[in-house]
Amino acid sequence: SHVDVSIIWRQTSRPNASLFTFSAKLRIRMALCHQMHEVLLAAVEEHGSRAFAIGTANTNRPDTFTFCVKKVRPDANGKVVSEDEASDSDVDLLYVDPEAELADALDEVGFPIDSLLKKKAQTERLYLCVLPEYRASEHCSLLETGGSDALKLSLFDLRYELVDPYFAEAFIAQGGLQILLNVTIYSEGNTQSYALTALREVLTYGAGLEDFLANESLVMRLLALVDSATVGSLCKQALELLLFATAFHGWETVCMAAARKSEKDDSSPFQDAADLLVSGDVDVRVNSLALLVALIDNAPNEASKKAMLEQFETNLELFALLRKQLKAKDSANALPDSYTKLAESYERLRQQYLPKGWKPDKEALRKARARRAARTGEAQKGGLFGRLGGSYTGERKKKASELTSENDQLLALNKQLKLTVQSQRLELEVYRKTVSNAMSTGGKIDDVVYQKHAEQLISLTEKDNKLAAVEAATSSGSRLQQRAETGQLPTLPVALSPHASVPEVSVSALTT
Repeated sequence: SHVDVSIIWRQTSRPNASLFTFSAKLRIRMALCHQMHEVLLAAVEEHGSRAFAIGTANTNRPDTFTFCVKKVRPDANGKVVSEDEASDSDVDLLYVDPEAELADALDEVGFPIDSLLKKKAQTERLYLCVLPEYRASEHCSLLETGGSDALKLSLFDLRYELVDPYFAEAFIAQGGLQILLNVTIYSEGNTQSYALTALREVLTYGAGLEDFLANESLVMRLLALVDSATVGSLCKQALELLLFATAFHGWETVCMAAARKSEKDDSSPFQDAADLLVSGDVDVRVNSLALLVALIDNAPNEASKKAMLEQFETNLELFALLRKQLKAKDSANALPDSYTKLAESYERLRQQYLPKGWKPDKEALRKARARRAARTGEAQKGGLFGRLGGSYTGERKKKASELTSENDQLLALNKQLKLTVQSQRLELEVYRKTVSNAMSTGGKIDDVVYQKHAEQLISLTEKDNKLAAVEAATSSGSRLQQRAETGQLPTLPVALSPHASVPEVSVSALTT
């Protein structure tokens, strides 16, 4: 009736990694959140009713987590596959109440303890995991409020977590898609790349794709990354996601979002994708052309296909560009076969849906060329900042101007408060000397003088605190202004203002 259980500790920060391995006739794997640094296993050794309780260090109380029991069955040959190799049919899941004993839970999934200890122990394995809803909640929290390192770790782990459909369902239900897009837009470097990779995994699930296509603003945010100023790998991933969405019932949403973005940027729809056809990154060029061809292919009817082609020919002059590229194809301007095939597909679609001899309206063509010329000029004036997420629009100029004005106001208040504090310090020093002299000579301290001294001391302390707050806000505002001017902010979220560091102190309150 006795079973030896050996416990192997493995230090890890991965939420879905094993913290313990129980090696005996019975093997149980427990995946716990990375915040849990110390875990205690208490085994109640009682034949026929063996129970395992999970608790934090120095306590024997069951932890507040809810666990999920996963049972992996052997295959037809009696071989026990690993958890990663197990198919859905090999795995049984059971959500366990935090107060329930594991022994009772095992009975519910056909794993009575007696059988485990006798004959099933050598042919089947158990995996004890944190409930998907809890893991999803932890990831959403880290993505919204976590620091730089915690954010990167969470995004990196998400690539593996999202393989589990139960976790993916919980993550999407808790608004994970919106959170991922926010991280994608307002981050940079590896963080942004990890976020896009996780976003791609989310969109492979029906619920994730439905949420994405149901929200036009989400698609607009992704379109903002389709730009020559965006790092090649990020731009390529953004194009892949848009292509995926277009091919899976998202044609209308993608087109509507592109139309809204073009109105905002004063450009033609999908102009950014057309600009990328001359990108130095071959993969970006292929993905851009694939998206443009997919937009025609997935149009719902012949009239829509024709309208799409007319727009591309009038506003983007796409056929002329592709023909020029194919004619110039040589060893120095080698194009991959996939790009050439896509260009030929576009030509076939053009011949199929546009009448022979069709030409764009001259006036419309002239206006489109003027828009492209103005767009190119403004982008050059604006530098990198002008090309982030589209052209250098009036809204971006206004936002940069607001930051500058607000920061100047904070600097003026800073200077005014410094002068006031210096003056009060001098005045307070006089009162201190008066009190000190009175005490040293044995004289009485005038109540009025003492009261005034106390009030001045309180006032000075308050102003010192406000001064520190203003200086912190000024510093924050300067950093934001600098990032905006250098193009590191595609758009500025409302929550970010020079007062973000000290939300309890506003300009009006300081003035008062």
